[in-house]
Amino acid sequence: MKRLIPILLLLVVSSAIGGTDAITIEAVQARLFYHYTGTLSEPITGNESLWNTVIGEGAAKEPSTALLVDVVVAGPAGEYRNTWKVELEVRDETNNKIVTRRTAEVGVLSASGAFHVPFWLENTGCQRLKIRARVKGSSKWTETVVPFACGE
Repeated sequence: MKRLIPILLLLVVSSAIGGTDAITIEAVQARLFYHYTGTLSEPITGNESLWNTVIGEGAAKEPSTALLVDVVVAGPAGEYRNTWKVELEVRDETNNKIVTRRTAEVGVLSASGAFHVPFWLENTGCQRLKIRARVKGSSKWTETVVPFACGE
């Protein structure tokens, strides 16, 4: 019994603090920002032709050189922990070099247990991007690819 008490105490403390498994990344969605109207595209699926989006060609309805990356987090409804953070990593997929790394806090989850964490990326449009996100401290990444390309 004496050996069991420290283990039970550890479990109670761990659940009170909240581990990284308390929330998960449900989706990573990227949307083009359109410069003429200031609107956003539908989420990019990776199947679009994003050729010369900087001048509004391909699937782009108008010029776009910025992305809104929406990381959708899920967990217990109405919960909040000040330790919850999302890490974002963006790589140029052609050479695997990191374009940017950022971290953002997760706020109070909605009544349905969702929270959207936004990341703004500028100077996009020609590099094929691999965008990955994870809950800080987790080893599980959720990713999407934005198949930008430019040429004549």
